[in-house]
Amino acid sequence: MSSKYKIYTIISAVLFSSLWIFPASAEEWNLIKLTENDVDDKFSPYGMTADGRIVYITDTDGNYATIWDREVFMMDLETLEVERITDNLHQDLCAAVSADGSKVAFVEIEPISDTDEVRVVYVVSESNGWNQSYPITASYGYSSTCPLLSADGRYLTFYEMFSGTDHDRFRVFDMITRNQKGAYTSVYGFYNWMVQSLDKSKIAYLEYVPCGNDKECQRLHVMSTTPPFSDKIIYTTTGVEKILIIPSISNDGKVAFYMESEFPGEGAKKGVFLYENGNIRLLTPTERPVVPVISGDGSKVFYFEKKSGREKVYRINTDGSGKELVVTIGNVWTIGTPVANYDGSKVVFMLERWNDDFDIYMISQQTMNLPGINIEFFPAFPPMTSVVVASAKATRGDVVQIPIEIKNANNVGSVDIVLSYPSGILQFMDVIPGSLTQNSLFEHNVEDGKIRVGIVETGGISGDGSLFYMKFRVAENPQVSMPENLPQVGKEIGVGVEGLTPNLPGLSRGNEYNLVLEDLAVYTTDNQEVNALKINGTFELISEEEANKGDVNGDGEITSVDALMALQMAVGKLEPKPVADMDDDGNVRANDAMEIMKIATQNMMEKTYQMIQQGIKKPKFPFGG
Repeated sequence: MSSKYKIYTIISAVLFSSLWIFPASAEEWNLIKLTENDVDDKFSPYGMTADGRIVYITDTDGNYATIWDREVFMMDLETLEVERITDNLHQDLCAAVSADGSKVAFVEIEPISDTDEVRVVYVVSESNGWNQSYPITASYGYSSTCPLLSADGRYLTFYEMFSGTDHDRFRVFDMITRNQKGAYTSVYGFYNWMVQSLDKSKIAYLEYVPCGNDKECQRLHVMSTTPPFSDKIIYTTTGVEKILIIPSISNDGKVAFYMESEFPGEGAKKGVFLYENGNIRLLTPTERPVVPVISGDGSKVFYFEKKSGREKVYRINTDGSGKELVVTIGNVWTIGTPVANYDGSKVVFMLERWNDDFDIYMISQQTMNLPGINIEFFPAFPPMTSVVVASAKATRGDVVQIPIEIKNANNVGSVDIVLSYPSGILQFMDVIPGSLTQNSLFEHNVEDGKIRVGIVETGGISGDGSLFYMKFRVAENPQVSMPENLPQVGKEIGVGVEGLTPNLPGLSRGNEYNLVLEDLAVYTTDNQEVNALKINGTFELISEEEANKGDVNGDGEITSVDALMALQMAVGKLEPKPVADMDDDGNVRANDAMEIMKIATQNMMEKTYQMIQQGIKKPKFPFGG
């Protein structure tokens, strides 16, 4: 699946929403926010091509609950043009790309029961339209898994880290023969992620080993990604020193890493160290732990140093000269592993702000020629037709209506939908035409936990709106039924396995249940097929207490009166109640009242719309009671 469209984000030299930066030279460096999302965007250390494109994971509907719509995208850092790579029914993780950008590898989390899941590795190719077919391999029981591709994408290194055990490992596969070429299991475990050079020729990783006197040492490895897959230990710590941060490796084999060490007679040392041509040296001392990254050509090292919520980014040449402060970024909680392009003119990294999610940023020397108009914030829906299943939550016995919406419709004449739902949780009541289909030819049928809907509109459907609503009653005694004929998955699934279930709509994650578009066909009025994007939803079964959140006075409705009462609790006029604590932080504050007011306003807008549809005079908004 592939679709191209352009997005643009705002460059700021001084102010970036609640994120503020202080460039060392406003004319030389820019901080660019590449993604804008209410859900974490993920960029891995293997996600940049040799020519400066990146692959990353983002959520297509901005909903934390609908994790299966976290898909792989590719962005050109010169033009900021984005291409969607995957469109599947499961959560994607850890996207990696070949040096030339022609192949992309990623991990897909696929459920195999109501409590267990399997991590499956896929590689897709640009020459095949990014079509996702059979997996390369899969693993069960590992908490962290990531694939890495060789320069031409022929070989794949797949590393797996256990949670709570030490037997981490990596395996190497030939993408032509689809056979495993070899494997290495660490007895004592890896230290965090592997990292890869920009040209994808080398991998660096850290391994724990015992070193006597109950001390724990580390071995720093450099491995080639093509035959004969040589693996060289370039440094072993002695027990009085420790590499605390993931290292970074250049195309020519230089390795930059942060280490704290104590050498007799020299006192404690800590800072950025550099491995080059068999020698280790201190490149620059630092006051505290830093995150280093080396440019692809091995000429420059950047390092991120955090203090008091500010992240200072420095650049230094690998010969030790030219140290400079590039930028200071404020309001920072966490920085993800950065990756630098070949000449060090761009550095891409994840950044988490206080009270916010991870987004992807870039520091660049290049001035981006972005247009002054038509600015869109990602993940606004791309200019393609999308059918979206909304998400909902309710408690036992409640009646809930869940809309199925269409976005960016253009003269749509017919829609066929097959949607599966958890029939042991939701008891079907009705399908109700939506705002765009009031006068359309409309039929539905329900059987075996699936709703089939057919819509015909000869006048054409355009724009955004609801196609229909699914009306359910939540079961008083919910029951979760497992789909039949689940694959038998053991500790490891073999290469080229074809038996994985591609779609398990009835499965749950905790109290969340999948609402899945199993089949979708969209045609225009002139009978041209539309390549529509499918976005699935969830239903969350919540407690009665959660269902009543925001109804402060207990009258069964959330209105501006409830918001006012919450605000009075915030200033101490009323005794705080948990029902007003919307963010569950143990306090009732003005932000809780604000959230209640949003719900009250939305409720009133919905009622007004329904009354207008019925030809009834719209009521006044009951502010102040």
